Amino acid sequence: MALNYDFDMFSVIPKAIFDDPALGGFLGEMGFTQNQKSNYVALFRDPATVAALQRAPQGLQDYLRASEFGFNTYHSGAPAGRYPDTDDAARIMVIEMLAGNVGKFDLPRADDSQPPEDAFHLPAFFAALVEAQPISMPTDAAPPTIGPAAADPLIPPRARGRFQLPKVPRWMMAGAAFAVLYFALVPTTT
Repeated sequence: MALNYDFDMFSVIPKAIFDDPALGGFLGEMGFTQNQKSNYVALFRDPATVAALQRAPQGLQDYLRASEFGFNTYHSGAPAGRYPDTDDAARIMVIEMLAGNVGKFDLPRADDSQPPEDAFHLPAFFAALVEAQPISMPTDAAPPTIGPAAADPLIPPRARGRFQLPKVPRWMMAGAAFAVLYFALVPTTT
């Protein structure tokens, strides 16, 4: 079976934090915005795609990492071949990085041989990227799901898979935002 190259944009600092007047104001004063490049990571929806990427040549892995792809799964709830229209700006940033990074890495060359179906195939990924269409997502849609990396040895096989994100208390979100800011802004000494 061919791989599913659908991906979604995952916000590192959730929109709810930016919507909070105190936290959002603090982040704004520090120069952080919801739609900046460093706040998003692209995550494939299918664990089989992530597993194939982990088996891919190092140059391909480095190329996708440098283009803001993570090696975990996330599903926004959008149907196959579609993505939430609210992700347009972040997807454009990722596409620009993919284009800008293409000559910087040792990528597999296209040839006449057909790769195995379970191998990450860059031309198939690009085709899926171009063909994906935005969709307006209802506000009452099922919550997104995030899962561990497909081959994470620290997670027992029966615990792998997708789980729904729990509702996070406001104080916990504030603590997480503070931790991110602290480690980003405070120089480390070695």
